[in-house]
Amino acid sequence: MENRIGQQIGHYRLVSLIGQGGYANVYLGEHVHLKTEAAIKILQMRLAGNTMEQFRSEAQTIASLVHPHIVRVLDFGEEDGIPYLVMDYAPGGTLRTRHPRGTRLPPGIIVSYVKQVAEALQYAHDKNLIHRDVKPENMLLGKNNNLLLSDFGLVLVAQSSRSRTMKEIAGTAPYMAPEQIQGKPRPASDQYALGIVVYEWLSGTPPFQGAAFELFGQHLHASPPSLREKIPELSLPIERVVMTALAKDPQQRFADMRTFAAALEQAYQGAQPTPPGISIVPTRLYQSLPPTVVDASQDQRAESTQIETSPGHLLLPTVVNTPSGQSSPPQSQAFPQVPKTEMALPAIDGGPGAGRPRSKAGRWWLAAVLVMLVLLLIFGGVAYAISGGFVPLANRFLGGGSGAKGPLAASSATITITPASRDLKNLYTISAVTGTPGAEKHQVQARLLSSTTQQQSKTVSATGSSQTAATYAKGTLDYTCGVNDNPETISAGTVLTGHDGIQVVTDVTKTENCGGPDVITYVPAHTVKPGQSGNIAIGDMYYPNHASGGHFYDVTNDTAFTGGADAQTVPVIRQSDIDGAANTLITANTPDPQQTLQSQIHSNEQLVSSPQCKPNVTSDHAAGDKATTVTVSVTFTCTGEVYDQQGALAMASQWLKQDAAKNPGSGYALVGKVVTTQTQAKVSNADQGTIAVSVTAEGVWVFQVSDAQKLALVKLVAGKKKGIVQSLLLQQHGVSKVDIQLSGGDGDTFPGNSSKITFAVLSVKGK
Repeated sequence: MENRIGQQIGHYRLVSLIGQGGYANVYLGEHVHLKTEAAIKILQMRLAGNTMEQFRSEAQTIASLVHPHIVRVLDFGEEDGIPYLVMDYAPGGTLRTRHPRGTRLPPGIIVSYVKQVAEALQYAHDKNLIHRDVKPENMLLGKNNNLLLSDFGLVLVAQSSRSRTMKEIAGTAPYMAPEQIQGKPRPASDQYALGIVVYEWLSGTPPFQGAAFELFGQHLHASPPSLREKIPELSLPIERVVMTALAKDPQQRFADMRTFAAALEQAYQGAQPTPPGISIVPTRLYQSLPPTVVDASQDQRAESTQIETSPGHLLLPTVVNTPSGQSSPPQSQAFPQVPKTEMALPAIDGGPGAGRPRSKAGRWWLAAVLVMLVLLLIFGGVAYAISGGFVPLANRFLGGGSGAKGPLAASSATITITPASRDLKNLYTISAVTGTPGAEKHQVQARLLSSTTQQQSKTVSATGSSQTAATYAKGTLDYTCGVNDNPETISAGTVLTGHDGIQVVTDVTKTENCGGPDVITYVPAHTVKPGQSGNIAIGDMYYPNHASGGHFYDVTNDTAFTGGADAQTVPVIRQSDIDGAANTLITANTPDPQQTLQSQIHSNEQLVSSPQCKPNVTSDHAAGDKATTVTVSVTFTCTGEVYDQQGALAMASQWLKQDAAKNPGSGYALVGKVVTTQTQAKVSNADQGTIAVSVTAEGVWVFQVSDAQKLALVKLVAGKKKGIVQSLLLQQHGVSKVDIQLSGGDGDTFPGNSSKITFAVLSVKGK
């Protein structure tokens, strides 16, 4: 299913998904300008040409319904061939949600619901419109908890009660009226569906249950189980009203929806009305008897119903309508071996015959008939079973059977169905993480890659230069005391001249404590003039018995003076020297990033983007250093990020399969394979290295018909009419198209022998 949340349809932005169905999805939409809410129903199909024109016509018809208890259609249109309807939003949800399956409701609440639904249906019927899908799922609660009938998407213009074509059969199997199953829907069909709903609300379960074919057979011929047997406290009048609405013959139901609702309300209030012209046969008397086929195409009200039965069956009277409003005893035909007997059962209390005392003769006849019934069922049934004349109950359900007066069955039949299929295509976003991925979070693994190349070096000469000033030579003068013991001060700035004429000057003032001869005081000094000539040798300064202030010293330099240099020009390293060498190395040695990292990439991985290689430059001298040469070295570090691409594709495939398990759901299987295509991969969180991988997954799911189902269907349709079989097969879940070929016979009746029936399922091509 395509996720449309966030998209704009018409003037509405789709906010959330609020409902799903077999043919449409419903979204809560917000008007982009007015900010009002509406329900947007989007059909799961594309229409074109005449089909689109038909949709527009139907939409116009639905939009014409303006009633307090009908969901109003505000707008309709199509986008890319997909039609949609804009409807009032009912925030209270459906009655199915309010009252889940199995819930029993008080009669008072049911009466309130029925009155509102009946008003809506009566309004539609007065406009010659049939709903055809009345059920709790299509009953919504408005803002004030008022009931709103929705989903008139199956509406037909009921201009007459003529038979409809097979293609017009629509509805939900548990709620479909017999004539609707036969392709002849009419307003009374909606009454029958609402009667089923009332039965379900009263008892907690619908009257008929089972697979589609079983439901169709029960709707056509089985009597609803007694409500009072399930709910002893239920009043008899309410049961009568419900059973009248569920009459097989639409002519035997209430005249219209308004009458039905009024009768139910009156029954709830304590009255016990018998609908005019209705004689109700007790349910338990005919519940297990052979079904009665009602010709729903007759527009005239039948005076009585006459039915031929196969030997071994006994027919009791059925419910009839008479124009005069009086019940008339229907005719019945018993076993061929017994003379024809006509019999009318006494009416239930409250009917036209209520209160009349039974005569002894009447009781005698009733006893006689019951005895005859037992004897005939035993002996006639045994004899007929021996002759191979029993017809399965399913045959009678679907209008089949054989006999002396029956139709001429075909010699062989072939049923070919095209199973329903769904082409699912969804876009999924899967996260690739550098940490530990979680499958439940739809995550796969991502990794950061890095590789450093070998070092390459180049040595170049310095191209810069600078001027250096002349420097002073430095050294130490030694003062050795003479015979005088008194302290003596040697002042800073004292100038002495060496033997080679170089003058030095003391740097500090020191006081000499002469305690006797040979005490030495060391005084730092430097040359008076800078230059290399100031680097005097040891002993160049020698003054024996040097007199100072009446004291005598020996002054000399026991170490040479050093550090004196003349002014000169020296080489200096420039930044351009380093950059030039680096650029040469980079140009000559830049690696291919993909090739450098390829050995680290696994077969299931894919780079999220092109990897990059960055140079790392080092040198043994910095710019500005005084040096004649500089050696520059370069390495490259290549980086990239990869993710588990195959894992992402597999996860998208599995994700689509999980979605398919919900819609179209069980019964469908993947044909072929899921085709996955990566549409995009980009880094969504650079700090954490998270990658968002977008993958489109597409596959075809086809409804599967098992061999056991085929065998059951073949047995079920044996002896049936072609039109009924095709109608019922088209209603079968998972059937898209039906083709029936009959050979021989009247061309309309299936062989009674199931071995003469071939059931084929066309294959649907997958991806």
